[in-house]
Amino acid sequence: MLRIGLFLRTQKGFFALRGLLTQCSTNEIAFVVAARDHGMKKDFYKEIKALCRKTGVPFFDAGQKKYQRLMQSTTCILAAGWNRMIEHPGMLMVFHDSLLPRYRGFIPLVNMLINGEKRIGATVILASEEYDRGDIVIQKSVRISYPIKIQQALEKICHLYAEMAAQLYEKLKNKKLALRKQNEKLASYSPWLDECDYLIDWSWSAEKIKRFIDATGFPYFGAATFVKDRRYRILQAEAISDIKVPDRERHLGKVIFFRQQKPVVICGKGLLKIDQIVDQDGITVPLGIRTRFR
Repeated sequence: MLRIGLFLRTQKGFFALRGLLTQCSTNEIAFVVAARDHGMKKDFYKEIKALCRKTGVPFFDAGQKKYQRLMQSTTCILAAGWNRMIEHPGMLMVFHDSLLPRYRGFIPLVNMLINGEKRIGATVILASEEYDRGDIVIQKSVRISYPIKIQQALEKICHLYAEMAAQLYEKLKNKKLALRKQNEKLASYSPWLDECDYLIDWSWSAEKIKRFIDATGFPYFGAATFVKDRRYRILQAEAISDIKVPDRERHLGKVIFFRQQKPVVICGKGLLKIDQIVDQDGITVPLGIRTRFR
């Protein structure tokens, strides 16, 4: 009988577990380890825990070590939405939300949306010493169109995770894992992001800033900008037709006029109409004409 251990985090981990449970019995899941993600407003930790309790799957918090005694008896370990090292001598497979070998690394979906990729997807790979370089087990993709919010894109990726988890179970059960090497010539990397990376770069085009705002919204905390020494979050915006601005570089980030009672900001290319901006407490902020974002 298969004995599968799971390391899960975020909505992606929750959907992977749910997809797996559509195919396997709870007796085949040795344990679930879950961790919180403090970089998200909703991290699905409680939902993962509740699903385990409902189905009778042994659940452990990542801070507990009791699960370690169960790892030796597992057929394989699956990690979905996970961002920590896992020490395991046997088969370890990792779910990654990009079409590897492109966008190896951290929160690739956000970077794919910022860059305007037309196709997003997910990959299951064998774990390797260097992250995200293992052989590909399963890969699925879906086309998207813009504008698209991160939550909408996450939903699409999560459904792929569920499908891949169910498919992976069948492969493991029937001992039919077909592996393929990654093409290193196509490899690219998605660096980790910190709070500084959520600051809007007003030298970007209005279209790219719009994608950036949509890609960093809920369940993340939102694209940030400063007015003098105060930080704000822009939650909703729209790229609109450009105007001629002589010596444009000097005026990036300035409110140039209002449209539909909303401030319009000069970008590197194009204009951005700000439909919703809030302070650190989530309170909507009124803006004047002499406002400059940095």
